[in-house]
Amino acid sequence: MQTNSRLRYLWYVLMCGILLMAILPGSSRMYQVVSAFDSNRWVHFLVYGMIVAIPFVVRRRGTGLWLPLGIVLAAIVIELLQTAMPGSNLRAHNIFPDLFGVGAGILLGLNLRKIRTIAKSEGELITDDSRSTLL
Repeated sequence: MQTNSRLRYLWYVLMCGILLMAILPGSSRMYQVVSAFDSNRWVHFLVYGMIVAIPFVVRRRGTGLWLPLGIVLAAIVIELLQTAMPGSNLRAHNIFPDLFGVGAGILLGLNLRKIRTIAKSEGELITDDSRSTLL
């Protein structure tokens, strides 16, 4: 249960980080400090992948494709709205790493959910304490 709450907190931190970076004007000091990482496409890929994968792991059922579709729309809107921020240049090229990150997050989340379900069902069938499970 602690793992689920920690993953939820991580999800909230990642979402707040994305929103904070989206609303910062280009002339702010914080924006200038993290601008080297904001331009990095790998950071976009990994962050959006984790934002999509975490709910698949935390929630048992009911996480269909609505959440990833909402995150895809949010990624597109956030990247396009950033062009209206003063002092920022066109960063629409970051949309593609965001979308690939969402796709990778869906695949990762579904695989982690399946691994977790299998590990739980094996734990219920075999009650050997000497055997450890990863999840």
